Amino acid sequence: MIYKLVKKNIMRTAILLATIFMTLNISCATGQKNSTSNEPDMNNQLKSGTNIYFENKTINADLNFTNLLPPINESNGINRCYINSAITFRQCTFKGKISGYVTESSGKSTMTYFQKSVSFIDCIFDDDVNLRGAIFAAPVNFQGCSFVKKADFQECQFYTDAFFNETKYREEAFFQNSVFMKKMILMNARFESNVYFQNSVFYFDAQFSNAEFQKYADFTVCTFQMGCFFNYCKFQQQAIFNSSVFSNRFEILKITANKVELRKCYFGFVPKLMQSDFSELLDFSSSHFAMGIPVLKDITTKEILASEITSCNKNYTSEEFLKASGR
Repeated sequence: MIYKLVKKNIMRTAILLATIFMTLNISCATGQKNSTSNEPDMNNQLKSGTNIYFENKTINADLNFTNLLPPINESNGINRCYINSAITFRQCTFKGKISGYVTESSGKSTMTYFQKSVSFIDCIFDDDVNLRGAIFAAPVNFQGCSFVKKADFQECQFYTDAFFNETKYREEAFFQNSVFMKKMILMNARFESNVYFQNSVFYFDAQFSNAEFQKYADFTVCTFQMGCFFNYCKFQQQAIFNSSVFSNRFEILKITANKVELRKCYFGFVPKLMQSDFSELLDFSSSHFAMGIPVLKDITTKEILASEITSCNKNYTSEEFLKASGR
């Protein structure tokens, strides 16, 4: 009798343990499955204009904003696809391409218009990100993102604040011919390859402080209408600002750089370059300073070029420029 009871209890315990084990397996499998997003559902949400939010997901497929809705034909051979969803991705990994720009064989281009906020926060992009020509009508946030391949934001229009702080770029990054209507924040960014901002316009403050530029940094023919800040930056190769306009404050404090060229620039305020190391060259040749010669305090460099300088209706020789700047 006792033997039968013990045997019966052992069988019940075995069945209970088996049930618990199967439940754990199902739960684990379900959790693993949920770690990868359902791309068709995401696309359907974007098509319907529903706001989307994904966190801690892996997106394996390409995300192409230009084929979600029928584009509207605009002038000059450009189609525009309007996205009416607020987009938020947090700590997601994108295995495929991110596209907001395509060119057909006929030469016609399709670009994207984001009507609501776009946020990719602490995300990883394993493939190309091409949002060339995009219009961002609401805040855009790429804070803490890592771009493993090319990042293309050229010819974009940012109508509100653009946050790219703490971003990392392993390959080339393109921001040329873009318009920033509000603040552009690129603090603590790291560019491991070349970065291009040529011919871009910054209508409000441009904040690049503490950024690291390991290769070529091109800011030629840019227009900075408000403050422009490069404090604590590291330029390991060339930083080129030639033919740019600095209408307001231009500050460089405690930076390290190899060569910095500021040739043929216009400075609306007195620029300040202080406590910085320009190891090879600092070039101001042919620049105009509307409010006075720049302040050069506690800087080190092998050579300063300052030929054909003008300031306050006066022409300066190199010697006069260096003396007036405090060198």
